[in-house]
Amino acid sequence: MLELSRRHQNIIIRVISYVVAGLLVLLLGKSDPGRSLVTGLSEAIHSSEGLTAAILWGVIWIVLSSMLFKVALGLWWKFRGSATALPSVLSRDLRVKPGEKISRLPVYRRIMGGLAGLKKPDPVKFVNELVSAGFSLGASDIHMNPGHDSVAVTLRVHGMLYELAEVDLILYPHIVRRVKVLSDLSTFKHDIPQDGHLRFEDGTYTGRVSLLPTNHGERMAIRLSTCTADILFLDNIGMPDDMLETHKALLSRHQGMIILTGPTGSGKSTTMFGSLLHIQSLRGESVNIVTLEDPIETDFTGFHQTQIGQSPGMTFATGLRAVLRQDPDIIMLGEIRDEETAQIAMRAATTGHLLFTTVHAPSTAGVFNRLLQMGIDSAQLSSGIHSIISQRLCHRLCPDCRHEAQITEEHIKQFRLIGIDEIPEGPFFISDGCEECMNKGYIGRCSLFEMLTVTDSLRDMIAEGAPSHRISQQAREDGMRSLLDHGLELARQGEVSLLEVVRTVSS
Repeated sequence: MLELSRRHQNIIIRVISYVVAGLLVLLLGKSDPGRSLVTGLSEAIHSSEGLTAAILWGVIWIVLSSMLFKVALGLWWKFRGSATALPSVLSRDLRVKPGEKISRLPVYRRIMGGLAGLKKPDPVKFVNELVSAGFSLGASDIHMNPGHDSVAVTLRVHGMLYELAEVDLILYPHIVRRVKVLSDLSTFKHDIPQDGHLRFEDGTYTGRVSLLPTNHGERMAIRLSTCTADILFLDNIGMPDDMLETHKALLSRHQGMIILTGPTGSGKSTTMFGSLLHIQSLRGESVNIVTLEDPIETDFTGFHQTQIGQSPGMTFATGLRAVLRQDPDIIMLGEIRDEETAQIAMRAATTGHLLFTTVHAPSTAGVFNRLLQMGIDSAQLSSGIHSIISQRLCHRLCPDCRHEAQITEEHIKQFRLIGIDEIPEGPFFISDGCEECMNKGYIGRCSLFEMLTVTDSLRDMIAEGAPSHRISQQAREDGMRSLLDHGLELARQGEVSLLEVVRTVSS
């Protein structure tokens, strides 16, 4: 069945309206007044009277067709438009095999290479196979980069880029048009950035589309996301058992703020949504969970989700102010970026709401200074914040080619660069690369966590405005395990390399 975007449907309705208007004009010409004009036009086609008659009929035709178009369009969307399903990727067209190893990448390269080499382009099948390959291999992003002679298609799997296929420049516009139709984006605009969401019949899969004009054409990036209970189950995010137990205890509280910090792509959203789902599983329908996101990645059942930035006045501050009038119990605020948002968030956390949010800061203790810079009173910080979680993602060693290795001068140098003179005790491991990991040495990623829980001793220091290094030192005395401690523990288990721990912790 032919799938048409709303713009294409509008064009068809407009063409039909013009044809119908033309027929009505011809019928009008058969009447006595109309016949006299037609006769005058035929007898004096080069005279001013004939020109006047031609202009008159043209004006009548344009006005009449425009009126018919507006009426027909209104009736179309009233009786069918709302019920017409926009095109989406159908479940029967997806061939997702969850959990495929990266060593299967050559198989998908052959499939995509065959589709890219067809004499007659088949963009529908190409896009279906492309997203199927992405989901199967666990890719977080699909990139399409147009160049001089071809378009490079790459996948980002566990933080690493892998080349998937090369697409001819003749086929690429058809692929872009197909993705635009699936995302309800404008197909005739090529010189402005556009953002949208791929529609999937199966709600398990989501895809966020970003198009950016370049000197060789539109560059396309698709952020893939799979919403399954296993991925968002709090016990599966990699948090150490003792830290996880403390975090779950804090989730039972009815007010206060839990803050996450870390670079983009470090898994903060996964931790927040896992926490929200944990609360929902404990409290059921008795809890009102509201989220403010930029953008909404996944549609969760039971959450009331609002996207920031859809209109010029829709900011985190205005959205949060409106949410507080919606009687929420739990609030997830995507990010605190400015003073106004920080003030409203802190007020919400101290007036009967449990609030999750993210703040960009170099460390857990650095979050306090960052909020102080935004104008939050130190007394509010000490009373309103329960914990701050810092997390990172680091590459996991390939289990098929990893082996034990000795600490080298390079390790010692890297440790001294981050201020550590005492070399930790091993054993430690490295990997040389093999077919299973595509000679990268890594397969998958694991999380590093650091959680600063605000104790009574820390509350006094925060209220006094103590500097970050003193707060961090006191937190370690109170039992906080640092990112480095967690990383070294994983390194001794053979999960990650020592250099990868140093690289991740120092970033």
